[in-house]
Amino acid sequence: MAAFKLGVLAALDEQANFAKLAQEFPGVEPVALAEPAAGLDAVVIATPLERRATDALACLRHGAHALVAMPFSLAYAEFDALIGEANARDLRLGAWLPLRYAPANRLARGRLLAHTLGAPKSAHLDAVLGPGPGGFLGSLAPLLNLACWILGEAPVKLSVAPDDAAEAARPAASLHGWLALGHGGNSLSFATSARSTPDLRGGWALTVHADGGALRLGGDGSVRIARAGEDWMQVGSASPKPPEAENLLDFLDACQSGREPSTNALDAMQAIALTLGAVESARTRRCANLVRYHYDQDKDMAYARELAKARKPEKEGAA
Repeated sequence: MAAFKLGVLAALDEQANFAKLAQEFPGVEPVALAEPAAGLDAVVIATPLERRATDALACLRHGAHALVAMPFSLAYAEFDALIGEANARDLRLGAWLPLRYAPANRLARGRLLAHTLGAPKSAHLDAVLGPGPGGFLGSLAPLLNLACWILGEAPVKLSVAPDDAAEAARPAASLHGWLALGHGGNSLSFATSARSTPDLRGGWALTVHADGGALRLGGDGSVRIARAGEDWMQVGSASPKPPEAENLLDFLDACQSGREPSTNALDAMQAIALTLGAVESARTRRCANLVRYHYDQDKDMAYARELAKARKPEKEGAA
């Protein structure tokens, strides 16, 4: 059986990281790339933001599935082009969002959606955001996506506290962020501060408040629960298998089975909308209106409608 050729279009250190991950999957042959190329089954794309969408589109046109690092793009026209090209060629377009694959985060989401602690009311995200491969967008977008996914809901409006607006408007700054997501209340606020955040594990911590207590998960892979009137109790810890490997495994399985990746262009679009909304609100000191999307429901919402159009194009001449 021929090897599954996985191209890695990224900086040298990222190529080494993905090549190491690919070694965990028998039959997958990693191929380092400097430019998009033909003859590959799939490509992981983590090039600089200014060329990332162009590189992804070129890889799709070469007939390869694409797994794209966050952020995909800042332009919805580029998202549309990527989704349209992938569907025209029956290729998978995945989003690199490894936080969604961490067992601890999946455990937390399962407990919340099962109302183990009652109905969720709000969530607070404390995060250290700073310079890195993805910059401000690359740091914040996956966390906002994770917060919405954990609760199973995304907000309609987002606002940034005026006192700290200048900090959020400087993408290269080292930031501390706070976010409150009102589950069912359709409200979200994000503020930044230069002050240190206590008890911040692994760079970020998400605390969800529910009717019967609270749940807290951290960037170190921990999950803790405190029922009303009780102390925190740890219920989950980091998995020995990195979530990056699970993200890659999900994408490879989607490529070979034909199903949709668990994290796709829809998730990437939503994450960028939330992050750009935070920046817009910080700069204008006004509430930013966002398109709302509920996971697995409300299929008539704008993002889901556009994705469905791309996935199931109407036949020419159909009513």
